[in-house]
Amino acid sequence: MRRSHSPRVPAAITRSVLAFVLLLMSACSSHQTPPAEQPGSADAAARELAVLRQRPDITTAVTRYEQLLTVLRDALSARLPWGPWHRDNRSNGTTRSCDPEFTALDGQRVALPLWYTASDGLTHPQWTVARDMVTDMAARQGFRRAGVASDQPGNYEVTLVDSTGAVLSFGASRNAVVEVTTGCHLSQQHPAVSP
Repeated sequence: MRRSHSPRVPAAITRSVLAFVLLLMSACSSHQTPPAEQPGSADAAARELAVLRQRPDITTAVTRYEQLLTVLRDALSARLPWGPWHRDNRSNGTTRSCDPEFTALDGQRVALPLWYTASDGLTHPQWTVARDMVTDMAARQGFRRAGVASDQPGNYEVTLVDSTGAVLSFGASRNAVVEVTTGCHLSQQHPAVSP
């Protein structure tokens, strides 16, 4: 059965790509990012390893962000007159490389599935409440605003990043959409993580 609000999802995916570009730009300017002058060198690998060992493994990171998305969806639904949230399985946990931020090690970045709900008729005061809720709740998990937020009716959007380069995107027009792409993390099976 086709949902009447599903045309909003492709626009959300476009925002996801833009958020990923912001992620890469912010990651490249991060103080934690290892120098990129010798990507294949042992020194570069050691620097990258030092940074990535301070982060949880990718499985732990994904679990943490999935929990954050659940808390955000529940809080938004409790406060705003939106219907149930739906998971867009087309982006079901897509794994990406960590280039260009980390090139010497085989770290992973995961795009978690996008969640959406009908938000037709969203007023500007309701958007302000929703935006501030997401921003405040995500800030407790280490996220801060990145780039320019759009507060234009019909094109509401805010993007947040954390210290690992994870990107949280939240927007609303016909549908409200929330999604996260993790920063770079090592897998549990990586030799640097495994005993």
